[in-house]
Amino acid sequence: MPKNPYEEASRRAKAETDAEQRVEMDRLKPDESALQALLPEPADQDAIRRLVEVVRASTDRNEQLAALQGNIGRFGDVLLRLLDRLA
Repeated sequence: MPKNPYEEASRRAKAETDAEQRVEMDRLKPDESALQALLPEPADQDAIRRLVEVVRASTDRNEQLAALQGNIGRFGDVLLRLLDRLA
């Protein structure tokens, strides 16, 4: 069976997109002082750090959404507090 002529281009595009996404995720990571100002409770800070790591461990957008959905119950309370402070 002949190889898909678009397979290599697809792999390159995915690698480029994943690299760009990692750069954006790093850029969006709050510094410690911002995190402490938004969430003064150490337990909340730890929860946000764990959530960020869970999402970062996923390599593509669909996996990140699945990781977020799978952990929303675990981190939902602290996310609501964070959103309240950002609003």
